Amino acid sequence: MRKDIVFYALVVLSCFCLSSMLSAQNRYDKEPSEVSTLSLQMSRGTLTRFPAGYFDIDLYDVLGNMLALRVVSGAEQLSDGELKIIVGTSAEGDYVSASIGVSVYDGKTEVFNRSYLRSSTGAYYFLVSGSVVIKRVGDKYNISVSARSAKESELRVSYEGELLPSAYDLEPKTPTEIEVEGTSLLFRRFGYSTIDLFLRSDKHAEMLALNMYSTEVFAQGSFPITKTFEKNTFLASPGEWQPCFYQLGDSLWYLVSGTVSISKDGDDWVIEVDARSYYGSHIRWHYRGSAKMMSQITGLSYENEPSEKSLIDLEFSDADVVLKRQNGILALDVNNDTTELSLELVTQDSLPKAGVYEVAFDSLPGTLIASIGGTEYADYGTFLAFYDKEGEWLYSYYVVAGRLTVSIDGDDYELLLEGKSSHGSELRVTYKGCLKKSDTGTEDMVMTTTDSTMKRYNLLGVEVGDDYRGVVISGGKKWLVR
Repeated sequence: MRKDIVFYALVVLSCFCLSSMLSAQNRYDKEPSEVSTLSLQMSRGTLTRFPAGYFDIDLYDVLGNMLALRVVSGAEQLSDGELKIIVGTSAEGDYVSASIGVSVYDGKTEVFNRSYLRSSTGAYYFLVSGSVVIKRVGDKYNISVSARSAKESELRVSYEGELLPSAYDLEPKTPTEIEVEGTSLLFRRFGYSTIDLFLRSDKHAEMLALNMYSTEVFAQGSFPITKTFEKNTFLASPGEWQPCFYQLGDSLWYLVSGTVSISKDGDDWVIEVDARSYYGSHIRWHYRGSAKMMSQITGLSYENEPSEKSLIDLEFSDADVVLKRQNGILALDVNNDTTELSLELVTQDSLPKAGVYEVAFDSLPGTLIASIGGTEYADYGTFLAFYDKEGEWLYSYYVVAGRLTVSIDGDDYELLLEGKSSHGSELRVTYKGCLKKSDTGTEDMVMTTTDSTMKRYNLLGVEVGDDYRGVVISGGKKWLVR
């Protein structure tokens, strides 16, 4: 079923092109009908270049407004000058792509096509004409936008500052000194020439993930962190959730230079990491101890998620909600005909309590289980999945950071998931209503000693031993082992 994704995407794209002509008048319904004049001064900006021939600029202010621009250009860098906001293509060079409003791919999934302004109130203004002036001075940009929206509102937006690569937006921008004493080391081989190392500390949600290009499981010596694929080197992080990186909570520091030294002292492995991150933090990690080999759940990956970043703002107005507590995990499944939101809380409560649950790969009580991806047959952790009208699975967004806010008013619950997916999409999903308990799976089961013959994996897909404590996946089920 999932092997047909590429073919299906082409079919959907063809249908989308046809539906653009048939229902264009409905694509701007998200924009207020009242004509307004908006003037905004933005305070933060990101820039992403796509090989397909365009740049995406996202500008934000402190009030929560966001301006999304798409600059169509074949250049390697964003060029200076005045760019027209137009529909279609331009024979005169670079231009800003006018928005065609909201696209609906499967009868339910909304995609907000650039360029647009999303206000702090949740309203959208779709840019259809005007101009964008871009000037670069050193590392900073001056951007001035004068545009008209689809329903005749006037927009004036200005920005002065850096445009930071969005692939690295989880890293704190202020350089700092970080030094860690590691407590454990796991490793695995991917294919013939890639080795992954995962070092952990005794601090919650702290990890160093390294990726080495090597045919040896443990080559000894001092090796550079570099962007080139050369034997016995560590790959500088290209951003997102890809090694090499240092993680603490929801923040990542992307390692782009430095050295990793590996040696053996008796039965102990000694690893010393001295690295610089993308924004200049100095990270040193020391480890001495044993190394344990790990394996993945077969076929587990994030490849079932769309690669292009999207902003998904979804509210379940008509949905079935099934709540099930089993093996130390409270699972909430919110679904309708075409969409499913899966939430997994580490708690012994039979109902979720009001509060904020942080997304985490650790299995500490009171956290929301981050997704480790999916296989051909199932998705794991917290994710948002979409289906066609016949119920066939299309794709999923795997939540790896963010939070779930639970509010309670009598018997009614409000669930607000604000998260980031494995490929960088931003999700804001809301459900308001009652929760329905499942008739099955309301009692916890205990792993017995006979279960120890079955392989166990933690929430990173890492195979663990019988002494591991926390949430494990075994026999196709999740268990909380104490």
